[in-house]
Amino acid sequence: DSRAGLARQLYSRRRAEARAVDDFIDTITRTSIFSGLSREDLARVAGKLDEVRVAPGTVIIRQTEPGDALYVVQTGGVEVLQEDTAGHVERIAMLGPRECFGEIALFTGLPRSASVVALVETSLLRMSKDACEQLVAQCPPFSLHVCRLLGQRLVERGRELASSRIGPDAVLDDLFENQAPLTR
Repeated sequence: DSRAGLARQLYSRRRAEARAVDDFIDTITRTSIFSGLSREDLARVAGKLDEVRVAPGTVIIRQTEPGDALYVVQTGGVEVLQEDTAGHVERIAMLGPRECFGEIALFTGLPRSASVVALVETSLLRMSKDACEQLVAQCPPFSLHVCRLLGQRLVERGRELASSRIGPDAVLDDLFENQAPLTR
């Protein structure tokens, strides 16, 4: 009967939509930048995210460009590439579902420190700089959470540099490279 077939199609479509919503909620609640927020704050976050799908090889962000958005990998994977002044490119990370990138340039105002390229068909959640600034203004717990995360990353980066073969002088140079000179 055609009604039964139509009903099965409708039921199947609704189940797929419900799964997509569940995946979206799972992604934002288990992403470090959004974890620990209340349901109300997560609803604010959800309203500021757009889904973006990219093909393998797509450059999502480019090193040295201004930060215009942060991204969360929903499905798929990306690689983070850093080019040195001599033009040598090094993969510094591979990120998968529920991992975030692009937030450092967004919150510091500094240019992107690396490029990010899709490894496979990838679904991303994107929050624009304007949406992020609105969220920071409207949601103090989000602001505090981001400050903690960036502080943890800075401490981790300092430890990595201190224990590397570069030495303490390079650590200090790296930490203070982008600081404005002191004025008296």
